[in-house]
Amino acid sequence: MKASLPIQRVEEYLQKEILKILKKENDIPEKHTILGTDINEIRHIFYYLKSNKIPVNVEYLIDQYTAFVVDIYDIFIKFHILGFEESSFRRLKIAFNFLNTYYQFEVNIYKVEKEFVYIYAPNTIQYTSKRKFPRFYPDNLYAKLNVIFNNLFTHREYEQIFFQLYPKIIIEFQQEVPNLNIILRTLLNDLEKITPDFTIKILNLKEIKKTENWLVRQMLSIKNSIYIENTDNLSSYFHPIPSSILTNFERLQKNMLKTQNEEDVIKFFEEIQKRDIRDQKNSYVISPIIFFDEIIGYIYLETSYVERKRIFFDDAIKVAIISKILGYTLERILFYNSYYLEAKTLVKNISISGILLKLDSKKIFEFLINNDQLKIELELENKTAGFLGFITRMFTTKENEYNIALEFYDFLDESFQLLENYIFKLQMKDKKGGISPIATEFRE
Repeated sequence: MKASLPIQRVEEYLQKEILKILKKENDIPEKHTILGTDINEIRHIFYYLKSNKIPVNVEYLIDQYTAFVVDIYDIFIKFHILGFEESSFRRLKIAFNFLNTYYQFEVNIYKVEKEFVYIYAPNTIQYTSKRKFPRFYPDNLYAKLNVIFNNLFTHREYEQIFFQLYPKIIIEFQQEVPNLNIILRTLLNDLEKITPDFTIKILNLKEIKKTENWLVRQMLSIKNSIYIENTDNLSSYFHPIPSSILTNFERLQKNMLKTQNEEDVIKFFEEIQKRDIRDQKNSYVISPIIFFDEIIGYIYLETSYVERKRIFFDDAIKVAIISKILGYTLERILFYNSYYLEAKTLVKNISISGILLKLDSKKIFEFLINNDQLKIELELENKTAGFLGFITRMFTTKENEYNIALEFYDFLDESFQLLENYIFKLQMKDKKGGISPIATEFRE
């Protein structure tokens, strides 16, 4: 919604006054210190950050945090830093965007009270870079989004296995939307090569809540692939497995040992072992199908004593990879159907170099944390413009509103010219109707 004329005038007035505080008129581009040593002037900046609830990036040792200004005292600034963990190191690096300029500087810590950190107010603030391209607020502009496939696994070893085993699936992931039939056919053939005795089951909500299958309940609790290599060997049930995508009942055993003696815990796993042997199980693996961080089903494979065949470690790794591929395929298809077939993502501001978008879905927001390359399509002047971009910022401004800022790294066909013309018209419109505030990716 476009701001009313009185609001625009107030914003114009505030901008002029803040620019005076920043001494912007007298500064040359090469000068790094943009504020004097008067701490009262600097305090105005933190009042602005507080009143507008602007997120501040905090770097502490090797950790990155998001902070908000809570209060401003005589010589201290109080921050709420989400998830902050204190060490003996007593300096922070803070950064924020303000009036088209990116500020970054170091400060000393005064004291820490859990997630509330008090810093000494800096005597000077220095900027590291100024925005080259101002951003503008379009009216009712919506974008189509699609994911560009990058990495499926954070662990390099599993990524290499995936690329070696499934070049055809990688080709599908590089398409606008992967072909579910081709991917399913490929995955089912590989599961059958391990053992023909496998099951893929999609669970509904009632089944998830009321399942009486002990193994399925454990899988739902652990949220990882459970692998028992040899039911004849009791240690297979809880001996640590050297893998990030496979586990057994190691965590269950450790939790039980906190409240029970070792003998009772051993008896518990012996009962599970007896039951598995009675069911003729020689080895088995159950792997969750995770869809936007929720388990919607599982893949289960087992071998029996009759087959005289075992599921080896490499086979179990392949099953875990297959379940990850299947879950990601479903995510990609739903994302395509929901965010690309129709333009429904609101554009909050735009420049020649990037765009700020608003999402309403927490699940999609979290999905994009690990899928940071997007294709964006916009209808500009009744023509479709396409861009490829990296996500550079992800933040929330209020409940159920999630923001992603992207920097364009490629323009499709004549899209650059279309965007340039569109921004020029926005600029001319602002000059006629009032001064539009210069936007940063943190501004609403």
